[in-house]
Amino acid sequence: MHGLRYDGEIEKAKRYAEEPERFRFDDFTVRFDGDNNGHIVTCAQGDLRCDCEFFSIRQVCSHTMALERLLHDMLPEPGHGLNELGVMTPGETSTRVSPRKLKV
Repeated sequence: MHGLRYDGEIEKAKRYAEEPERFRFDDFTVRFDGDNNGHIVTCAQGDLRCDCEFFSIRQVCSHTMALERLLHDMLPEPGHGLNELGVMTPGETSTRVSPRKLKV
């Protein structure tokens, strides 16, 4: 039985970690520990939503903007998703102004 060699995999992982443009987040949920309360931020097809009151009024908030800053270009544009083959496809256009365009 041959021993597994991880050296090549470790080096590849280090290289991948330095190339964030290789990663794209799709649908996910994040628990955000805010200054006043905890919040839930969700992402579905690039559209970020938060359960905070400010987001319900403005369709953007400090929690979603912080997440966009953290994940940079790893989020798909709002209104886009992946089809069954994992290829980015246009979807319905989001009605909110993306903070990504506001340079948060």
